[in-house]
Amino acid sequence: MGTFSVNIEIGNPEGTQFQSLPALVDTGASYTTLPAEMLGRLRVVPSERRQFQLADDTIVERDVGLTQVRINGRVMPTLVVFEPVGTVALLGAYTLEGFGLGVDPVGRRLVPVRGLLMACTEAGQPRQAKRMSNGGPTMRGVKHMPSMNGPRAKLLRAKEHLDALDTEHAAFSNIHPITGRQEFNAVEGTYRIRIEPPIPPSRLSHLFADFICNARFALDYLAWELALLSTDSPHPRTEFPICDTWNKDTARIFSRLTQSLSDEARDEIKMLQPYHQIDGPHQHGLAVLDYFCNIAKHRNHPWIGRHLRLLATNNTRYERFDDGAIEFVVPTKQENFEPNVRASITFIVTRDGHEGTSLRIDELPRLHDFIANHVFPRFDRFFP
Repeated sequence: MGTFSVNIEIGNPEGTQFQSLPALVDTGASYTTLPAEMLGRLRVVPSERRQFQLADDTIVERDVGLTQVRINGRVMPTLVVFEPVGTVALLGAYTLEGFGLGVDPVGRRLVPVRGLLMACTEAGQPRQAKRMSNGGPTMRGVKHMPSMNGPRAKLLRAKEHLDALDTEHAAFSNIHPITGRQEFNAVEGTYRIRIEPPIPPSRLSHLFADFICNARFALDYLAWELALLSTDSPHPRTEFPICDTWNKDTARIFSRLTQSLSDEARDEIKMLQPYHQIDGPHQHGLAVLDYFCNIAKHRNHPWIGRHLRLLATNNTRYERFDDGAIEFVVPTKQENFEPNVRASITFIVTRDGHEGTSLRIDELPRLHDFIANHVFPRFDRFFP
């Protein structure tokens, strides 16, 4: 389930020579992107230069060329983008559509799909979907039946972004491992390790925001499906409220957002609220999810830091420097001390220019599993 890689073969323009490599399937990328060095070895020549928008909204120019690609024994020409050395190869939408392939995220594979043609009436006008008396659009007059399918599909989309984040984080860590300078001071009885952590690409922040928002929206989808069990026309502001405090104002908001739900469904949602957690309700998984989603949706994507942890004695101290370097000072008499530094990506939201709420990348799977295995199962009984 989620984002995955497949082996493809890139050929020269004549289709007489091919080179195999793994490529990350990314339907969000317009074209297949490959290292320029490899394309050069295959004598693929750029035919033009185009502008592309990166995940952080930066506009860049890249060379584009035409060559042969082989997938599962089939060979077809496709456009490819020349990328710098060290870039992860991506299998993009243009190539997938050319091969008539779609993505099965559960089976982690490519599957054949039918092409789409615009169906028209005899008068030449596009055929419209029929509408039911409740105003909900339907296909061929089939009424939508409330279920957990929509919320689970949205959470699956969140998992796809989480898997993509894990894959690209691993690739970044392999290309940019943590290194540093070490110095033993016998007089002080200390061992100093100075580390200059490489800056992670901003694309990781966008993948993080995509995961957070899709996971949060999955809860809103759930609230909407619960409302459809009670009425054909739920209130347009129906949402899954998340409250880390409970007072007159939050109670009013909770009631407004859940007014179309049954009393039993509202009570179940209320039992999940973070304010029930006496010790730090703002640290509850749903409260953190809601906070980061609001930031990513209305303000900006969280900025990225690298969380460094030195496994040593309890007396270890560290210092930060303006250039981003971190220096650990370990009290030890051992000149051959072997430091064990572990690093992970941390997503941070600042408040008034100061570091505020943060969330490590290794905490994200637990957030997903909490929704999938704790929240959703509580509502299965509501649906036929």
